[in-house]
This record gives sequence, structure tokens and C-alpha cells, in this order.
Amino acid sequence: ETIYGIAKLYLDFQKSQNFVDNNKISQKLLKNQSKMQKYSLAIIDEVKRVVKEFAEKPFLVGYRFSPEEPETPGITMKETNTLMDTLIEKELDYLHLALTDAWSKPRRGIVSDKSRTEILADYIAGRVPLIGVGSIQTAEDALQVMTKANVPFVSIGRALIMDPKWVEKIAQGEEQSIVREIQQDKQQELTIPDPLWQLICTVDGWFPLEKVTS
Repeated sequence: ETIYGIAKLYLDFQKSQNFVDNNKISQKLLKNQSKMQKYSLAIIDEVKRVVKEFAEKPFLVGYRFSPEEPETPGITMKETNTLMDTLIEKELDYLHLALTDAWSKPRRGIVSDKSRTEILADYIAGRVPLIGVGSIQTAEDALQVMTKANVPFVSIGRALIMDPKWVEKIAQGEEQSIVREIQQDKQQELTIPDPLWQLICTVDGWFPLEKVTS
């Protein structure tokens, strides 16, 4: 049995605001990209040390990252490619993209007609498993990311929140019955905590919301 590790390090080696606030990492450190990368790598080393010492079953350790930041200055695809080489040297079990759209194009740092998923999959070139993500709502969406973008795995996020039986329905050939919008009277049934529910209902365009008729 494989334990799917909690060690997805939600560190965008420069943009991890909640993590930074919670742990009072100095702003001076965040302004130095090299130091922040070293900080992230130190956390990877510590997680791997703890896994080696205490894990009684196989325990996967991966790294989840945003390939770019919208702000200028901010992380670009160029810096991310450099980071990939460093992460691969750490012999992680997987790398996990953090994107809202798997087919989004690079903002800056690299000029390409390819999506960021495709660019990173090409750059990584199978050296470590890559998990794609971003607006995957159907089985065809997942297949397209795996085949066209050439990633071995995909992650399903919002689709599973809207319909927790998404995987089972796909496997049973019942895709037409998948719920594709948030039903606003189903918070308790979907076991969505209040803070997340508030965001779902207020962030425009994040989740498709069922129209309520009066």
C-alpha cells in the first residue's frame, strides 16, 4: 500500500503568502530569490529525513509549485525551468503543477506558443513524474492533458468538489450524470467548510454556481 504523502510542499519558492505569514519568515528573505530557493530545498531535505526515519510504509514526497507569478517582478518560466533542474536533483517522487488552466500560455520569461504545462513537460522530459492540473472537468479534458501535453498524471480539484463521485462516474461510464456546478443548497452534503464556501460563492468565475430561481 502506498501512502500518498502530505509532503506536497505548497511553496512557490517565493510566493507562499499563507506559509510565510504563519511562520513569520522575514520579508528580507522573501526578497532574495536565491535564499528562498535554498529555504525551500532545506524543507525538502527535512521532510525526506523525517520520512526516512519514521515512515513505516512507502511515503511519496513531491513538490507543488506555480510556474509563474502575475506580478512584475515575480517568478517567470525562465526561473521555473532553472528550479526544475534543482528539484529533480532532489530525487522527488513527483512534481505537481498549480494552475487554474492547464492550457494557459506563459506570461514572460519564455516566448512560446505552447502551454506552460507542455513547456514544463518538455523540459522535464520524463526525469520525474509530472502531475498536470487546471480546469479538468471531463474525462476528455484529462486525456487531452495526458496525451497532448505528455504528462503521466492529472489532478482533479474543482470538479471533485462539485461532484465527489466524479472518478466513479467516469469509471462506470456515467459521465453524463456528473454534477458540473455548485448547488447552493448542498454545502453540508458536500462537506465544504464555511471559509471555502464563502470563497466559492463570492470569487467571480472560480466555480460555476447553480442559478437560483425565485
